[in-house]
Amino acid sequence: MSAALLRRRCWAVGLLAVALRLAVPLPALAAAADPTAPAPLLPATDQLVDLRTGQPVSADTLLAELRQADVVLLGEQHDAATHHQRRGALLAALGGRAVVVAEQLTRGQQVAGGDAPLLGRLVAAGFEPAAWDWPLHQPLFAAIDTAGLLLRGGNLDRDSTRRLVREGASTLPSDLAPLLRAAPLAAAAQQALDDDLRSGHCGQLPEARLPAMRLAQRARDAAMWQALATSAGRPAVLVAGNGHVRADYGVGQLATAMSPGLRVVSIEFGETGEAPPAGPPLTTHRWLTPPQPRGDPCAGMTMPAAGASAPGR
Repeated sequence: MSAALLRRRCWAVGLLAVALRLAVPLPALAAAADPTAPAPLLPATDQLVDLRTGQPVSADTLLAELRQADVVLLGEQHDAATHHQRRGALLAALGGRAVVVAEQLTRGQQVAGGDAPLLGRLVAAGFEPAAWDWPLHQPLFAAIDTAGLLLRGGNLDRDSTRRLVREGASTLPSDLAPLLRAAPLAAAAQQALDDDLRSGHCGQLPEARLPAMRLAQRARDAAMWQALATSAGRPAVLVAGNGHVRADYGVGQLATAMSPGLRVVSIEFGETGEAPPAGPPLTTHRWLTPPQPRGDPCAGMTMPAAGASAPGR
């Protein structure tokens, strides 16, 4: 299993689970050695590179740029516990008037404040603990909550996504259709998205399903971009899988197309030892954390038959 395939697999599992309710086991959240000890924002084990210059940067330098940005896109490998920990610490340090939009929550929802348990408040905003392998994302959402930042949903609801996958463009939500018409993908970007959908589904995605899956992915990105654009955050921050923060076919592409003057900072989170993606950089930064043990993410995976009626996430 190549590192590139693993990155795409971790991104694409979110879309397929929404559409077809696949159950993919993820590693349990690793316990911190000393949860009471403050951790550095950028541990010595990590690497943070500004891809525009190819040079390492410090956490302070990154934070200074984030505070001047209009939009911040924070990627993740969904099953990497360290990515959620690092992003939680980063957002807590960012503070200010930042508003966080999450792929893991339904658009139009906001996580309520208060003393009620965090998980219950997340569920009320559309979070599905089993689908996202709770408590994997707990360090991220707990840090946002403790910092007092607004946390809002950005993802298309499961019923709309399921209809798109099964029925196609006729079911595209009317408020998202103009966004996608105004920001069509370049041919190379569409090919990259198609390739990632194929490999992210372990080569089992039938070609007949590809257009609908592509449209569903684009609709989810449009929903997240819309949530960012209307959040009034300074900056507006997205937390989502690495595929959603890309500049060629992700939310980064929509941000550039719809608001060319915006200052956008985007960070792909990966693991040390991975080869960098080929071609021009698709984010402004790359943050690498130590690799975690995991098995073959494609082992035992099978695609449900076409027209399967199992409900989606």
